[in-house]
Amino acid sequence: MQIDFNSCYLTVSKLSYHLFFISAYKYLLLPFIKKISIVKINFKHLISTVLLFTICLSCSDNAPEPDSEGIDSSCELEVVYRDNKSSSVTSTVYVDSGYGSDRVEYRELADSSLVYYMTFEYNGQNQVTLSKRFDMNDVLESEKTIEYWPSGEKKMIKTERKKIETLSDKTNAIQESYFDEKGNIEEYKNFNISGSIVYHTLYTNTYEGDKLVEAYRDHLVDRHDATLEYTYNSEGLIQEILTKDINGEVTFKTEYEYSDDMNEVKRYSNGGTSLSGSEKTFFNENDTILKTQSLSGDGSIRVEHSYSYNCSN
Repeated sequence: MQIDFNSCYLTVSKLSYHLFFISAYKYLLLPFIKKISIVKINFKHLISTVLLFTICLSCSDNAPEPDSEGIDSSCELEVVYRDNKSSSVTSTVYVDSGYGSDRVEYRELADSSLVYYMTFEYNGQNQVTLSKRFDMNDVLESEKTIEYWPSGEKKMIKTERKKIETLSDKTNAIQESYFDEKGNIEEYKNFNISGSIVYHTLYTNTYEGDKLVEAYRDHLVDRHDATLEYTYNSEGLIQEILTKDINGEVTFKTEYEYSDDMNEVKRYSNGGTSLSGSEKTFFNENDTILKTQSLSGDGSIRVEHSYSYNCSN
């Protein structure tokens, strides 16, 4: 079992794919990636939990409590109710059917007004090759293209901002990520609107079998080089990530703890003495996700999502 941040969303089935590409990457996954590099994590049943941890999911007080009765694999995901505790609640509407949707809409829960939407194109293996994000006025905001290795692992991701308004848009006009055949990142580039490179990082990955045990991160622009070391528990799950500077000094340490039912993961910092956060996934008797939570170190809910399904088919 290997660490798999990049392909685990494909295993979580319908709901996680679009949440990963749309919500998590911008707000939570990208900052997390910058801390620990992009690594691949397969966590058995916990895949959902770890993925949704990076997504930081949660459920609003206004959203309907999910009804677990009768929900099974034949049901199609229709709406995800989201509350990130810091902005307005939005519902995510899947037009067509869950994983494989041609369009995903983000709407205000209160009045159903459109916030933005995304469209998708797929290859013969049902993998997304092109996604586009549009604002409420149908103006194209960004476009993402994806290429894959024959094994199905991602080979390249390119994101281009088409709607340039802010300084961030101008600074991060084009982003390119390249991955090795195991799906772990080996190069990242960030270009500004003029085409000048503002961020360029190379990764040298070392494996033991299929497990990534070390990644040397070479920043070619700001020279904040680092080495990331990964250790695993007896179940093959990630147990510890050490970040070391160019002199070999540990600058950051993250440890992970898993519940017996594999539905919760806790993340510790400060040498394992401080709980920095935890992620929970709630299933019904048919192993269908009903709700996910991301909690702060003090136990308060940061984000929560609940899921509504159509079981009439």
